[in-house]
Amino acid sequence: AHQGQAIWTDAKNAFGGLAQHFGFGGGSVAEKGKEEVAGATKNEWSDTETFDITKEEDLVEVLEKAKEGRHDLVVMEVYASWCGACKKFRPVLEEVANYFNTGFEILGDQRDPNLPRVLIARANCGGQDSLKKFCNKFDAEKWPTILYGSPERFRNHLSVSKPEDLDSFDKVNDLVLEMPFELKFKGLQTCITFLEQYALKQAGLREGLKLGFVSYTEEKRNEELAKFKSKRKVRGGSATVVHDMEISTGLALKYLNNALNLKKEGARDAFIHWQGWIAHFHPSEKCMQGAIDILADLDTIWPEGADPDKVEDNLMEVKQCGDEVELDETQFWSCTEYTCGLWMTFHAMSVQDDAYISPTGEDSFTGADMMSTLHGFIDKFFMCEVCRRHFLQVLAQESVGPTLQRTHEVQSQKDFALWLWEAHNVVNIRLAGEEAENGNGDPERPKYVFPNDEDCSVCKVDSRGHYSVDHVHKYLEIVYQNPVRKHPDLPGYEKKETLQEKEQKEMEIQREQRQREWEEKRKNEEEEEAGEGAARRARERRERQNRRKNQEHQSGLFRVLFAVVIIIVGCGALLIYYQKHMLQQKS
Repeated sequence: AHQGQAIWTDAKNAFGGLAQHFGFGGGSVAEKGKEEVAGATKNEWSDTETFDITKEEDLVEVLEKAKEGRHDLVVMEVYASWCGACKKFRPVLEEVANYFNTGFEILGDQRDPNLPRVLIARANCGGQDSLKKFCNKFDAEKWPTILYGSPERFRNHLSVSKPEDLDSFDKVNDLVLEMPFELKFKGLQTCITFLEQYALKQAGLREGLKLGFVSYTEEKRNEELAKFKSKRKVRGGSATVVHDMEISTGLALKYLNNALNLKKEGARDAFIHWQGWIAHFHPSEKCMQGAIDILADLDTIWPEGADPDKVEDNLMEVKQCGDEVELDETQFWSCTEYTCGLWMTFHAMSVQDDAYISPTGEDSFTGADMMSTLHGFIDKFFMCEVCRRHFLQVLAQESVGPTLQRTHEVQSQKDFALWLWEAHNVVNIRLAGEEAENGNGDPERPKYVFPNDEDCSVCKVDSRGHYSVDHVHKYLEIVYQNPVRKHPDLPGYEKKETLQEKEQKEMEIQREQRQREWEEKRKNEEEEEAGEGAARRARERRERQNRRKNQEHQSGLFRVLFAVVIIIVGCGALLIYYQKHMLQQKS
């Protein structure tokens, strides 16, 4: 089915959301959250996810699916396949059908059985002769017409043989209703809201309840994410995100540089791992270069067994991300505080590719390494004790969300990226609760589950907050990766291709593929043209041969006729000569 709902209303919303201490919102893909319901119900669905009415019995089957006591609502479009307005409305109808029809199947047992169901059907009354009598029973005078009502209302129409018989019914209470013509072209949400409100009102339920769910096929999800990726490039790309992460990463070195932290057991190793993570995975080449320089000069900056006060003095002279980055929280472009940029940095380093190829051929940092590095950074250097304690509690939990991924089972970089996404949600939920209790939250920057429908409508697989973790991970990559990051030199390591170089290579491969396809197409056309030319020449040759044969045939006939004429003339001459000879003998 086609889904027209855009996943991103504006790139600004996405970046604004990043600045609001994004959290996550879900868990693993529910077993019932299958994208392509049509495969399981292929005998029931048409390609447009509507119940396609080709004969009266089809509508009877739809009505049998509805329950009167639950106040189910049947909706049927009367249209013509050749009608321009019908073609214009078709994408909206398909999305409405996707919301109600497919959504009903996806939710399955999760759906409240007391909520009314909305069933969407369509009948091609302008293009199928077999439907003429059926369509006349509904007396629709224009196309497209959207008829709706209870199953009983539709049965009343089916009970008559001609439109005049409908006069015996009460139009308001017994017959199907017609959606106002202008509403159809006001968009998807207008149609959905209109039908939902009517169904809920008939059932005596409050407005606002959702009777469907927008689902996406795998292909459609990837298409929408690709659109967002393109939009993000056009609207400034990762510049805002990287700028704020550079400030927060620089501030992290400034804030951790305290002799009380530096003297903790294991602090030096935790610092080395933190800088190693930055050197390989930070989205800013400035911060990467700073980490590389720090590690190269570590024995001078922080010798083993050195006095913590001396180390503190040494680190004061170090600029983590270079002289250009201002270590001032008022200089953030999107964030308003240090922790916002720090969360962004954690997320970015969980999804950014390693910039280097390890000499051993093994990953420089696995997901488990990133987990232990984050633990060391928070434990040794995070000075906010309440924040530190809460985060260490999250790290100690067996799991932090409803996914199957367990904290102690994090191995790959993707494992860690998704674990961090869930951990951030735990923090956001806690902070949101505290702000609500204390009344000190910022209404302009609320803590909320992310990505929500506005940030990524294709990331959810049902209406209960279950997420497609694969698409969430793709979303995180799009939002946090820096595709234009350059890779500084790192002694002993070979540089990997940058994301930009990979994309350029992929584009070049695609260009070459298109070129090959074009050349193949052209070759086929030339061969076809050559074949057509050969066939034309053979046809002309046959025509010449036929003409020559016809000419020879005609010439032969002429010679025969000429001989016959000569014979006749000769016979005539002989006859005349004979008659003259006889006359002479008599005289």
